[in-house]
Amino acid sequence: MIDVEDKTRNLLVNRRKPLLLNKMQVLWVGSMLLLSSTGLAADDFDSRVVLEGGLVWPQGELSSDFDESSLGLGAEAGYEIGFRFRLPVTRIFSISPGFHFVDFKSHLFTHEDEQEYRTEALSYRFTLEGMLKYGNQERPIRPFLAVAAGLYRDRVVGFYDDPDAEERSNSVNTFGYSARLGLATKNFELSCVVHRNRVETWHFFPTESKEGYSWDNLGVRLGYLLPLK
Repeated sequence: MIDVEDKTRNLLVNRRKPLLLNKMQVLWVGSMLLLSSTGLAADDFDSRVVLEGGLVWPQGELSSDFDESSLGLGAEAGYEIGFRFRLPVTRIFSISPGFHFVDFKSHLFTHEDEQEYRTEALSYRFTLEGMLKYGNQERPIRPFLAVAAGLYRDRVVGFYDDPDAEERSNSVNTFGYSARLGLATKNFELSCVVHRNRVETWHFFPTESKEGYSWDNLGVRLGYLLPLK
């Protein structure tokens, strides 16, 4: 049986560091600047800003029971919001740098002294996506397949439900992937998403060595396309 009080007491020893750009972050920023300057969109193409939101369901250690698993965070279904800058390459293929914020529902634990302790799992995702649309452009609804990869910054926050209590947090950068399948109209997209998000770290819980965490998640996403012209 996991000593939950010991787990929460030692959770997230505060090691806050400046958010320095690492190689993956530099790569993402560089790709976004490059794409913005190359003018891939021809006159008969439409570059679009895509606003996205949806629901996410955690898997792996992310959803494992906090009270029973030494690495479990007890996260539950949450939400994601984000945007993309979509640039067409051909009439059926486009690329889009983007950013998404994911917030899983927090886990609440009550100590024997009746103090409530809460843990939250968050993820900040900087990605580059390639999308392939099928069918004639004149069709009102077109199926599509999209694959994305980029920097995932996974963050765990622990705090007591007390306005005077200090918040403690730790973040880890990793390389993540996603794939989604959906249907698109002229101004809307609806898709199912699978994220692969794996990380090895000793930052989240006190361990003698690096532990492997699976932060994979499933999702349903709705997108609204804004014309740039």
